[in-house]
Amino acid sequence: MKALGRFVPVALAALIGTACGGDSSGPGGPQAASVTGIAGDNQTAPTGGTLTFPLSLVALGSGGQPVSGVQVTWSATPAGSVSFSPATSTTDVNGTAATNVTAGTSIGSVSVHAAVPGVADVVYHLTVVNPCNYLAPYTFGQTVNGFLTTTDCNRSGFGFYYDFHGLSLPAGQQSIRISMHSSFDTWLDFWSAAGPYIAFDDDSVLGLAPNSQIDIILPGDDYIIGASSFDRFITGAYSLTTATRPAAMNGCRQVWVTLRDEHERVHPVQRRYVEHLRRRHRDEQRWRNGHLYVHGRYHHDTQ
Repeated sequence: MKALGRFVPVALAALIGTACGGDSSGPGGPQAASVTGIAGDNQTAPTGGTLTFPLSLVALGSGGQPVSGVQVTWSATPAGSVSFSPATSTTDVNGTAATNVTAGTSIGSVSVHAAVPGVADVVYHLTVVNPCNYLAPYTFGQTVNGFLTTTDCNRSGFGFYYDFHGLSLPAGQQSIRISMHSSFDTWLDFWSAAGPYIAFDDDSVLGLAPNSQIDIILPGDDYIIGASSFDRFITGAYSLTTATRPAAMNGCRQVWVTLRDEHERVHPVQRRYVEHLRRRHRDEQRWRNGHLYVHGRYHHDTQ
């Protein structure tokens, strides 16, 4: 993976605004005199992905009270660039109308219009990006229930679908475990956000447990977790979790260790406790024509 700086983190803040109009009643049904609580603007999603936050607004009457029963119709420019669920919302007793937005296959800027009777359209601004350049925000300790789909990043066209999650760790030495579970044979990759490829895992117990687990000791920094599958063209649900692990290294479980040099670059150093595991992984991690060949599959160098 090259040019990791192109990754676009999802916008976490929602713009709050107010729009004003006419009366709270009309021949076609309830109308809004004004709109407030406009939330969900300026978000980013990968193609085929759903916005982290729904788009929403609050319809108010002429006396400033919430108005229920107002029909809000959602549309996008360019047409068909995103889809809505629902396409038409009805404000509830709190005056709130909302919709979930899923990006289509086109990359670029999208304007979403919420047509609210009685006031001017409320306009939201969204960005749809290549899924290979998108980092979903991830908080340490969080459990993410994800889904590999054919619209996810197909790295280098090799047929392995990826979801990328951005992980930030505080300063100081960290000892963590990254786990991925699914009904399919999972695969985890791990990078420094600065570019270097650091670690991978196929089976948490080689050949016996098809769930993936990376145990790693590393300095606080920004990192990227790549959630994928061992086999090509696999789709399906998975869960991703992180947790603190003991810093002590014992037993046969492999542990990855990263060190920093005087230039503050991260260098991966893999530690092994059983000599046959060292030989196995030394054979399986070899460079061929600029690709890292691991467990029967190719990976681009991330630098």
